[in-house]
Amino acid sequence: MVTDSISKQLHAVIKDVDQFISALDAGIKQSVDLRDYEEVERLSKLVQQLCSFRDDVQGLQARWDRDFGENIRDRNNHSNSGNKNQRTNIDSSIDKQLQLAGSSKIPTNEKKNGDSDEEQRRNFHDQCVSRLGQHFRTKLIKVNQTIYKSQNNNAMISCSTSRKYPDEKYWFGFTEKQFKRLKAAQDAFATFGCGNRNTIFVFPLSDIEKWLPGLNQTINDQQHYWHIHITRQSGRWTLLRKGDFDNIDIEKYCL
Repeated sequence: MVTDSISKQLHAVIKDVDQFISALDAGIKQSVDLRDYEEVERLSKLVQQLCSFRDDVQGLQARWDRDFGENIRDRNNHSNSGNKNQRTNIDSSIDKQLQLAGSSKIPTNEKKNGDSDEEQRRNFHDQCVSRLGQHFRTKLIKVNQTIYKSQNNNAMISCSTSRKYPDEKYWFGFTEKQFKRLKAAQDAFATFGCGNRNTIFVFPLSDIEKWLPGLNQTINDQQHYWHIHITRQSGRWTLLRKGDFDNIDIEKYCL
């Protein structure tokens, strides 16, 4: 059946993407060992894009299996209303496909707990924003994807998040656009959530601005951003900077 073929092709795409992600994760680990942070940042963004694409394909496959099965059942029930106990070969085939979809990990964006990678990232970000609002004792109003302002408009805050990488390292891109937006505010802070809402660093923009010359940068026609690398060294949280600059002890900035 055509539906079986399409479902299998979608599953094959998901499998191929998972293999690419595994290969990129291995590349990230190797780049971490070599301290090639620009390559880590590049590969990490590719992983995020692939994870998002995989989630979309998984959702497409789940909807395809579900909706096609429902349409077949509706047509079958309509044409066989006089004999409800009769089942066709098509019904059996669709049932098998639905059972496979329900028992596998494929439809992750339809799981009851909503635990797809994209949802986890979004929930993590929202949790950090909520905690920052409590810290600053104000309702944070969203300006764009990463920028928020206080209720009285006096403070501007950027919020970025990163998952945990090998050796307890976290990577962020702090963009020139973020910097300029924060710079225009009366009070400004750049914040970075590391792994979960319990580890958030809140840097006054004035401090970040002093550290910028020692940070690696990516500059091209499309974007300009600084690489924020946070890790733990000898049990203390540290902001890593490039070779000619001292690293920064950032323990006091952690919520």
